[in-house]
Amino acid sequence: LAFRSIGVLCHVLDFSVGDDQAALASNDSAERRGTGKAAVMQPPPGLEDAASEIVHTATRSVAVQICETLARGVQSPPAKCQWNAGRAIGQMYQNSSFVAHLGSHQAQHRVLLNSLCSMLSGTTNVKVSIQVAQALLHMPGSGPLWTKADIDEIIAAACATLDALQQPQAVASKPAEEKQLVAFRRTTE
Repeated sequence: LAFRSIGVLCHVLDFSVGDDQAALASNDSAERRGTGKAAVMQPPPGLEDAASEIVHTATRSVAVQICETLARGVQSPPAKCQWNAGRAIGQMYQNSSFVAHLGSHQAQHRVLLNSLCSMLSGTTNVKVSIQVAQALLHMPGSGPLWTKADIDEIIAAACATLDALQQPQAVASKPAEEKQLVAFRRTTE
């Protein structure tokens, strides 16, 4: 649930107001400000930071905290949390102000992209793979988030995934799993 909430926030906040704050993307956004540096984003269960890191977290921007939390979340079981984190990253890539922010903060984008690509070819849960592939599809196809290195990393991960889907162990044992594999194949082709 926490990752889904982060996804909704990523979708509605305006990150063009600065590194240390985020405003609600609405007509009265000047009156309603995001949490900024004052609040520390609490990680979901299973991703708790050490007490010493919490102090450090309070000095980083909301956008940095979101990127780091989602990048860890997409790689940390259980599968439902991974699925939600992947979905949240996809929602984030649909927010033009967040994409613009990432364009000028390539390190944050690299953290997200590395996590997504490693999970695309590294997870055994088809539903997580589908969300990760869909998040990559929401990444803008041009501009600063679409470098040659990004393209190479995505293609390598997609090829590894498609190769794995051709292996005998990728055959579903239940009709519902077969339906998920078909959807995933369509997403990655």
